[in-house]
Amino acid sequence: GLPFRMELAGLGLRSTDKIRIIDAIGDCASSTDGGGEATVLKGCPTACTPLSMPDTYVFGGGAGKDDIDIQIATSKNHSCDENHRNCKSSKVIELIPQADHTVWRFDSDPGLQTGDLVVLESVTGGDEEQNALMAGQLGLEHTGHPVTRLEEGAAAQAGLLYRVPVGLGLGSIPTFLPGNGAWYRHSHATTLQELKGTEAKTDLQVCWGTGPDTYHL
Repeated sequence: GLPFRMELAGLGLRSTDKIRIIDAIGDCASSTDGGGEATVLKGCPTACTPLSMPDTYVFGGGAGKDDIDIQIATSKNHSCDENHRNCKSSKVIELIPQADHTVWRFDSDPGLQTGDLVVLESVTGGDEEQNALMAGQLGLEHTGHPVTRLEEGAAAQAGLLYRVPVGLGLGSIPTFLPGNGAWYRHSHATTLQELKGTEAKTDLQVCWGTGPDTYHL
């Protein structure tokens, strides 16, 4: 078969995370190094190796032969090709708060879709709580805001304007600044187009790795 890649939807995804594919009766929480599915290969088409191949694994180092790297979209790397190359970059350059919502303006199309959850890395201009709210730095996990891509007007049609559900009412509203414009989307991630199956299988499990040999279904 041809190499393929996976797209993942979730919350709290990071480019330092890994995924591991295991058989239908395995347990993600107890999966150890070398516990990947033998009929799925990575590194294809030039250097295919089975996901069951064990290796001395340092989490985050990319050395785990049974673990698969993922990548999320950020201000520095988004809209990449299937091999996570030829990426684009864009940053937030203006925050436009309204009574019941806020518009984020980008310097170029960030490739975001309506419903994506996005966090800004730095916002200033208000008090600490207002800045965190505007940035989507909510809770320990920084849950972010769902964005809505606007359609009306030249800037919107160019993909520069997104609405987020953050309003500060009708009183005096601070002038917020987006810092260096950095952002990240943690609700969607992709693998490289390097995976290949050697036989048809059903009910395989995809485990999400958030730490050294720490996997979840």
